Amino acid sequence: MNKGIIRLSIFLVLLVSLTIFIVATGETLIISVSDVNTTAGATNVSVPIKLDNNVTVYGLQLSISHHPDLIFKNISLTSRMSDAIIEANDVDGEILIASVLENGISEGNGTIINLIFDISSSANGTYSLNSTEMSGADIDTLLYSVEFIPGNMTVN
Repeated sequence: MNKGIIRLSIFLVLLVSLTIFIVATGETLIISVSDVNTTAGATNVSVPIKLDNNVTVYGLQLSISHHPDLIFKNISLTSRMSDAIIEANDVDGEILIASVLENGISEGNGTIINLIFDISSSANGTYSLNSTEMSGADIDTLLYSVEFIPGNMTVN
């Protein structure tokens, strides 16, 4: 009886691992942050977030880390995200973004959202805008692989 349970457990672990592997090796989305140049004290500086996708994407979630000299204000949507339900919050220097789209983001390449910042008057130098957590999903909520390309904000 123990051997049967062990075999079943091993089979289930292998099955789940294979399923994760298949989902994880499907289509790959590329999310990138555009480089931006600005000046200290600037307001409403827009930083484009781009998506390169060859499949329709129905859900996105990502976090963008930023330096305290970059004061996050809001996001603006582009036409690629016109029907999105989206939530964005800045928590301790991490902008957490989650969105769901009824009709999805069609295949293509271009800006999906703009992050809007005010720049501290004491800011100077190059600030990285990076991510450690991101995901994209199809209509059945199966996850796509995501490649992230960070960007920089240079303040003169």
